[in-house]
Formats: sequence, structure tokens, C-alpha cells
Amino acid sequence: LSTNLSETSRSMIMFDLLNEPDFQQIKWDSTVVQNGNTIPKLGDIYTGAMDVIYPYFANNLFFIEGTGQSGIGANWGDGFTTNSSLITSDGLSDPNQFFTTLATSKYLNQVVISPHVYPPSVTYATTNYYGSGLYNRLNDSFGYLNKTGYCIAGTCHKYQIAIGEFGSQFTATGDFYFLRDFASYLNNANDATDELHNPIDNWFYWSWNPNSGDTGGILADNWVDVNWSKVDYLSKGTVNGSSTNANGLNLKPWYL
Repeated sequence: LSTNLSETSRSMIMFDLLNEPDFQQIKWDSTVVQNGNTIPKLGDIYTGAMDVIYPYFANNLFFIEGTGQSGIGANWGDGFTTNSSLITSDGLSDPNQFFTTLATSKYLNQVVISPHVYPPSVTYATTNYYGSGLYNRLNDSFGYLNKTGYCIAGTCHKYQIAIGEFGSQFTATGDFYFLRDFASYLNNANDATDELHNPIDNWFYWSWNPNSGDTGGILADNWVDVNWSKVDYLSKGTVNGSSTNANGLNLKPWYL
């Protein structure tokens, strides 16, 4: 790693350590053998990377994604539940060892929980993608981490959460239900208001470029023009001037 970066650049760097570890079937709590190679536990991958990077970038952020928890409906890049009952009953990969190790690390306060959360047009989900089913699923996975936090012997650490990816083509009916209620969850508003999670103000929309087959982009297909209809939908809940959500989505884009 270069130590010659300007202080301004160094302060802006955020490390997304591993994209959607589910794709490579990486688990929190067990090694995986692929093509004759042993891949470490996800927690060990994360701590190994942060151990190396932290001495050079002690004030920067580490974004981590979850894995191995499709049993609660978690998407690729999601899956942070540490609830032992859910882990046992739903056959989930267990991140408790990672969070326990992280609690005594020098970089604990630099770690950001960064799940990917997508609508049914991407995940093909038929249940729990809107309303209480969605809210419960998100609370089980990561919502508790910025409200109660991860607790060891009565000492709890609350984590910052930044949604690493979400997006849609804005054409499927189920996606509109999802996006309406996902926005309510992020804002801790409307029927998503609860005592189980705090508002989540930070998110990254996927994607800026138009070449994502699942979601399209904020840029139009010419890679130049901004698709303002998507921006308006994210901020106001309107498509072509017609409201799809009386409350608006109230997700504030970069220019507001």
C-alpha cells in the first residue's frame, strides 16, 4: 500500500473488503474448498485484511458484507444475524466468532455493516419482500446492530450501517412494494417504525452505470444523461409525475 497519498485522499477512502461472498459460497464459520484451494472463514478473511490495511489507513472505513444466511431470506451480501436460535433453526452460517474477535480490535469503530438488499425482480423472492415480512427479515439480519448492537457480557457496540447496494428497473409491481417499504425501513417511518432498529441514512444505489442487467443505471443507456425519473422516484416516490407512494420515499440523492 502506498503511504504517499495526500491526506485528503486518504481520508476519503472506504474499503469494501469482499463483494457478495455468497457468490463463492464463503461461510462465516467454516472453510470452503474450491478447485483444490481452501478458502478461509469469512471472518478470518476480514480480520486478516483489516490487520494489514489498518496500520496505513487508521482513520478509514471498512465495509463488510454478510453471507450464508439465505435461511432467513438474506440476499447475497446480506446475512449478519447472531441470534443463536435462528442460526440453529434455519441452518445459518454463524458470524458470532467474527463479532467477538472484532470487539477487541483496534479498528472496531472503523467497521461499517454494508448489506446488499434487492427487490423480487432480482432475488425472485415470493415472500417477505414488503411489509412486516421485510421489516422482520432486515431486523433479524442487521437492523439490531445499530440499535442494540452486538453485546458481550453486557457490553454492547453499536455499528454504523450503510446499504452497500439496492436498485431496480422500476418496472415490476413487486419492486414498487419493496422499494416503498424498504425506504420506510431506512427512514424508520410509517409502519416500519419500531424499537428494533434506528434510521439508516447511508446507502449506495446500484448502479450508476446503465450496464447492470438487473437494475439498469442512474445514467441512461447513452452513458451521458442522468435518468431523472429514477432520481425523482428515490426522493419523491413519483414515476413520470405520478405518485406511487403517498408518503414519498424521502431518500435524498447526492444533490439535495
